[in-house]
Amino acid sequence: MLTEQGIKRYITSDIDVIFFEESPSTNLEAKRMAETAREGAVIFARRQLSGRGRIGRSFESPEGGIYMTMLVRPKDPVCLTMAAAVAVRRAMVRKLELRPAIKWVNDIYWNGKKVCGILAEGVICKNELKYAAVGVGLNYQSPGFTGGLSQKAGSLYPDSEPPVSINEMAAAMADELYSALTDPSDPSIYREYRQSSMLTGKRIVLMREGEPEATAMDVTPEGHLIVRFDDGHTEELCSGEVSVKAAEAPHFV
Repeated sequence: MLTEQGIKRYITSDIDVIFFEESPSTNLEAKRMAETAREGAVIFARRQLSGRGRIGRSFESPEGGIYMTMLVRPKDPVCLTMAAAVAVRRAMVRKLELRPAIKWVNDIYWNGKKVCGILAEGVICKNELKYAAVGVGLNYQSPGFTGGLSQKAGSLYPDSEPPVSINEMAAAMADELYSALTDPSDPSIYREYRQSSMLTGKRIVLMREGEPEATAMDVTPEGHLIVRFDDGHTEELCSGEVSVKAAEAPHFV
């Protein structure tokens, strides 16, 4: 069971841990305490009642997952989501010996299913980023998903004992997030994100009017996705939603 003392037992970074048994959303809690919290403060919740993903989507947050948000005040906010994705992946490699894929722009995939989502929200004042709340939700020991979600979302250990406890994994994620978000423009973050991309070379569908198909070519250092359409022209996507064509959906082991 995720607990405050359990997380603090394993965490190695000099950051404050704030814990809720239950919360509407850790991102919401982080924004509420943004004016007074220390840089790198991390908010955990055992379960969320109103977890959110990108584009206002709900994010199921039952007990057994790791739901957390880190408060940062970066000088360069451009690569925060990229840095967070790499940080989660580093924790999974280090603690679980798993090598998951990253789906542009903010998801972690394992065995062909989404196991982690990331939501970075910032507050801008006078054209400067005042702070950012970087939220992460990892389906660690969450129950298996049902209905339509079962085809898209997965949990790492829904029916088995993980290699490390949920508290040790949560602490590792916090440590890696703090390290990566302190310097999100570190070239190693871009290299790892690019190498771990599950889209490069794949046929994708753009979730916009007409749902045009394209081929994902690369990711830029700013986290933009370069796509090439069948007529030969390319486009650099800085935001949006894409999906891999079903016939090309990858299976990671």
